[in-house]
Amino acid sequence: MRKVTIVVTALSVLLIALAGQAFAVKKTPKNSPKKTRVYRRQESHSLGWYVTPTVKIAEIQGLTRGLAGIRGGLILDRTLFIGIAGYGVTDPNNDFWDDWDDFHTPYEDHWDIGYGGLEVGLLSSYASDAQLSLGVLIGGGQIEEHFDYDRWYSEDGFFVLEPSADLLFHFSRHVALGVGAGYRFIDGVETPRFTDDDLDGPSFNISLQIGSF
Repeated sequence: MRKVTIVVTALSVLLIALAGQAFAVKKTPKNSPKKTRVYRRQESHSLGWYVTPTVKIAEIQGLTRGLAGIRGGLILDRTLFIGIAGYGVTDPNNDFWDDWDDFHTPYEDHWDIGYGGLEVGLLSSYASDAQLSLGVLIGGGQIEEHFDYDRWYSEDGFFVLEPSADLLFHFSRHVALGVGAGYRFIDGVETPRFTDDDLDGPSFNISLQIGSF
């Protein structure tokens, strides 16, 4: 009840002040010169969005692998973006492992890797319809290893930190093509076949950005 009384009192004081200001306004005499009003242009804050299918070429265990994923989020004032991203290996089946026992061949083993997380970054100003994007992905992932006709498998989670830089070529306010590179820092992998160093490495990507920017 006390909070309601305080709110009502505050509103009453505000209304009385506005009413007093309205009655205090005097009409400008006809012969007096009119005052020129100067209007200051205010920059309006913009809010955009993006959805970006992405293909990556990455180094995993010393070999070149393909990854596919998607990114999406919001663009604030055309300078800051924040969203989420996720990627998975497109060709995980492995044909280069050596036999680790006498009951299978290398073709009977396979593995799968996926990771994702929060993505934040900065955008430069436009220069001839091109724009530089600097971002970082912070999140986690999981690796699964299947052995001996899938009779048993091992899985493990890991932390990932992936800074990247992309050059965006804008065809319009709603479509842009991006090319860039990044580097994955992995921590926490402990499986029979993989270590952190096996998943650390550079990547090169191409993306199609769709949205309002």
